[in-house]
Amino acid sequence: MRIKIICMILPVIILVGVLSGCGVKDTTSNLPMNERIKKIESELESSLKSDCEGKFSGSIFIARNGEVLYNKTFGMADYNKNTPVDSNTTFTIGTGASSFTATAIMLLQQKGSLNVNDKISKYIQGITNGDNITIENLLTNSSGIHDYYNLEDSFAKNRQYSLDDLLGMIKGKPQDFEPGKKIESSRSNYVLLGYIIQKVSGKSFEDFVTENIFKVLGMDHSGYYTQNSASENKAIGYEKIGTGAVEAKKYDPSTIFPEGNLYTTTEDLYKFDQALYTEKLLKKDLTNKMFTPYQKLGSGNYTGYLWILGDTDDNNYIAALEGGTSGFTSFFLRDMSKKQTIIILSNMDTIAKNNKDNSDKIGAVYKTITTTLRQLDY
Repeated sequence: MRIKIICMILPVIILVGVLSGCGVKDTTSNLPMNERIKKIESELESSLKSDCEGKFSGSIFIARNGEVLYNKTFGMADYNKNTPVDSNTTFTIGTGASSFTATAIMLLQQKGSLNVNDKISKYIQGITNGDNITIENLLTNSSGIHDYYNLEDSFAKNRQYSLDDLLGMIKGKPQDFEPGKKIESSRSNYVLLGYIIQKVSGKSFEDFVTENIFKVLGMDHSGYYTQNSASENKAIGYEKIGTGAVEAKKYDPSTIFPEGNLYTTTEDLYKFDQALYTEKLLKKDLTNKMFTPYQKLGSGNYTGYLWILGDTDDNNYIAALEGGTSGFTSFFLRDMSKKQTIIILSNMDTIAKNNKDNSDKIGAVYKTITTTLRQLDY
């Protein structure tokens, strides 16, 4: 059983460093918009070909100012059946789904049902130092609550865990540090946020997100899998792709409530991305609060509400999320100063021992994208 907790600092540094780097630029600024977009798409296609053809499996989506610059799929959703990835292929995105947890909390604040400054003891008893830990501490991974997932060796294989089971692993445990003193990612924060969302809304976490986000935005290819869910559009997760593809070991998503079983597409995530520039979901002040730096992480990076923020040269921020789970990797970046979006969803496992080069391959795709955009002065 494996799960990769949010660790987005390196990709943010790569993104910021490449976008702000120097070099010869092949500007497209003098071209009409339709020709400009065609040139950018052509250059990206040419640049990504060597990185992706036969070496990458998944979907890549790039847009800026509401204009789609690149939207292409690679590889197979199912290598045994030779089913190619297409625009409707759904990918599990692991902790990349934390953006929906943060948004759900802000939706409940907008309704007046809670406040991020509330102490968590208002909603759940038995958490060590709960009278001094706020919902905001959970959202910023600054709670100090011990990560129950460090007990993963005790998880029984092929067993479903109830929310009460997970809470039992969290309650009464010593704190790792005092609230607000440092930032340290902990799955326990996600579990407690999911619990609070359910308690306050009176709905399951999945139903609340589906009704208040997916349906509102027309995210018709997004939802939540159970372990045995069947879907003709569902990608299979792999430790190794291509000839002799090796499927990744499956885990029960209940072990990483509330986000381990969310599936989506690049186009659906783009609908969510664009909605965050409007008030279709949240009022602007609440959206801005999610993307306001809470504490510096070092090297120009900060934590927001379950997002990592990269500080650019013009003091704006690039918000980034990375998600990893058995057989899947997701990246979701929002350059809010340029309204530029980069989304990569892959059914390649970047932490599989028998495919150790996957992580470098994903990084190469990122670097190619950002280098090409910089050279085109876009």
